[in-house]
Amino acid sequence: MELQPQITRSDMMRALRMKEEIFLTAFVRCHPENVATELLEFYKNAKCMKRLAQASKKKVVNYGFPF
Repeated sequence: MELQPQITRSDMMRALRMKEEIFLTAFVRCHPENVATELLEFYKNAKCMKRLAQASKKKVVNYGFPF
């Protein structure tokens, strides 16, 4: 099938530094409406997921230093 990435490294780094609204305008809302709604739905679902390390992290409370 030979899939090729459609985003370059510089675009990826630029997207990581963007605020959410600017990101959505630049990468999601520039597509036709039916594609944009599907991308927006995927983005919302991905945003709601917790990261693996964050979800499995145990809360450790330390009282005093260094104990």
